[in-house]
Amino acid sequence: DVIVTSRDRVRFRVHSALLKLASPVLAQSLSESKSPQPSPAESSALTDAAKSAAASYHIVLPDSGDVLKVVFELVYHSSGIDSDVAAHDCCLLLAVAQAATRLSLRSHIRQVIKRCCLRDPKPLQAYMLAASLGWKEDVRDVVARVLSLDAEELRVTYDPILERIPARPYVHL
Repeated sequence: DVIVTSRDRVRFRVHSALLKLASPVLAQSLSESKSPQPSPAESSALTDAAKSAAASYHIVLPDSGDVLKVVFELVYHSSGIDSDVAAHDCCLLLAVAQAATRLSLRSHIRQVIKRCCLRDPKPLQAYMLAASLGWKEDVRDVVARVLSLDAEELRVTYDPILERIPARPYVHL
């Protein structure tokens, strides 16, 4: 009964009850964004699909469709993030974690994201995520994994990731 539109105009049909349970920020948005109800005359002229669309909530979020897809999969399933995403797309993981924080998703969902980020087989990517997201207690553990890497491997494999590490954690590393 909710349509959520991403910044790149991808639309998701989701259930308001699940969104309200998952996020107090989304619950607030839903309470403020109820679509106006059609008049009785207008209502009788609408098809069932049009009535459904007319009665639904509509929320626009500043995240990309890819980010919202992962967020909604977590809201609905809470089991984890697709292993292809986790293994190959640190930018998407970072954006999902930032969206989860901004939306104040329930702690169990944020923990799933955190576990996914930190178990990354690429330790420098895990460090970038932990440092960028302010997970100070986890940075030390990841640094030990980074220190075991060969310098040439760091340069060739991780240049794009190194560029994403904020300045202070980069100097620390």
